[in-house]
Amino acid sequence: MIATAKDSDVIHRYRDSDPEGRFELLMENYAGFPKMLRKLEKKIEYKIKTELEYSKSKKRGELGVRVQTSDLSDPTVNEAIVSVTIQEGYQRGELADHHGSFQCIHYS
Repeated sequence: MIATAKDSDVIHRYRDSDPEGRFELLMENYAGFPKMLRKLEKKIEYKIKTELEYSKSKKRGELGVRVQTSDLSDPTVNEAIVSVTIQEGYQRGELADHHGSFQCIHYS
């Protein structure tokens, strides 16, 4: 899901507007606004997941291709846990932007 230029423009205008301007912008784009937000959430979720995977690989000293060394890994469960953690972060407003690097505050 790629946010279009129009979507990004609306989001930037929303962020930079006062409450009255935000309300007007929401009313002008009422039908498509939830879809725009969902696209951006998916984009952020993908970015978080790739950054987490990169960080884990780097900590393990991997060179780019992971080789399973034990029976303890369950990628499906790991993916589900990360997805649920990110969704909970959205719901509670606990996603932090650290200089362009998004993270779930309570992710461990």
